[in-house]
Amino acid sequence: MPYPIKYFDIQIIFAKKATEITEEPLDASLLMYTGFYKELKIQDWDFDKDNPEWKRYLSRIHIKDVITQETYEYYLEQVKKCGEIRR
Repeated sequence: MPYPIKYFDIQIIFAKKATEITEEPLDASLLMYTGFYKELKIQDWDFDKDNPEWKRYLSRIHIKDVITQETYEYYLEQVKKCGEIRR
């Protein structure tokens, strides 16, 4: 069963707050202070900002203003691709 969208929304709110405090870019906060790297089914444990899959995710959320919705849709695509849910 996939995580609900609110789960991602809470993490994005937290990452935005971390960005305000640390003055790091949102990309860095999403990588450092959320579980997205693994929840988006990136197979390594390097938490590499240059990982192609991570960069693909970031490019997708930067195109749109609705970060939570885009993150959730990307997550569902990744989970489905890994065969963890059936639609």
